Amino acid sequence: MLAVVSPLIHAEVGWLFSLALEKRRDRLLVVAAAVVPDVDGAGLLFSDELYEHWHHKLAHGAIAAVVITLVVLAWTRRPLAAALALAAFHTHIAMDLAGSGP
Repeated sequence: MLAVVSPLIHAEVGWLFSLALEKRRDRLLVVAAAVVPDVDGAGLLFSDELYEHWHHKLAHGAIAAVVITLVVLAWTRRPLAAALALAAFHTHIAMDLAGSGP
């Protein structure tokens, strides 16, 4: 049986990635990039069917990775922060594959 990876665990891993950055705001953006893919799980607030249908589909793909990275780059103007956000996003996906299934 697979366990569900909680957003808190994603945030903690994002924080580890962010430690290479000096500014607190940049760190928070990297943490957000690690958690934001779970926004598509908000359907659980409305129904189990909505959650099952949309979670891991809307915000867990390449388009979401590019958008999140570009938002961080536009906001910070720091390529390292954007690269770490992209890495944190992909770590989220890897953790979901290992802990929550496809």
